[in-house]
Amino acid sequence: MGQDGILRRVGNPNMSITSRSSTQLVVSATFGTTAATWWAKAVNGSLSSNQYNFQVNAPAAPPAITSVSPNPIIGSNSPQTFTINGTGFTSASTVTLGNPYNTYPNVSITSRSSTQLVVSATFGTTAATWWAKAIDSNRTSNQYSFAVQAPAVPGPAISSISPTPVPASTAVTVDIYGSNFRSGVALQFAFNSGATAAPVRMDATVIDAGHLRITINTGTVCETGVE
Repeated sequence: MGQDGILRRVGNPNMSITSRSSTQLVVSATFGTTAATWWAKAVNGSLSSNQYNFQVNAPAAPPAITSVSPNPIIGSNSPQTFTINGTGFTSASTVTLGNPYNTYPNVSITSRSSTQLVVSATFGTTAATWWAKAIDSNRTSNQYSFAVQAPAVPGPAISSISPTPVPASTAVTVDIYGSNFRSGVALQFAFNSGATAAPVRMDATVIDAGHLRITINTGTVCETGVE
């Protein structure tokens, strides 16, 4: 190299040299993001080196999410299969899920291709807007929002009544067993093989989700049913 050792490119001469020796020039350069064939020359005064061509490649596009399935998804406390569709997914892609309360990185991926990531995730039972991101090295996809819906609350079911048979009385305590009992549960008793219904009762004591207790008037002759 001569006195100046200037590295040149068409339209961008006198590039900043950060280190130099007789066999090496280190420069700081901005190559942009467009794929193209570039070239370099070293210039010493009136003397120029050969023009050395090299390739600048466009950076890899970040992954992009275009849809998810199912959407909405019914919440559950057990893992569910959830599919993320898009482009630019690789073997290094990871998935992060989030909602207004928490973020869940590195969700388990059970299947992958360049256009689809299938994950196994537990969404819980609280209705909320969730989001998904695909991350590949230092590239991150768009944040794709989707809805998690609370599962339907199952209705109450009666499996047995005690005592059985219920004695005829103006005030007899009845224990009702079953499932999905909640505060404010409505009970209706009927007699005459169900042809005559008593008024709806809202005053049962909820012992727990499988046990109700209520005092009823069965009269002197009764044939009792519960709805």
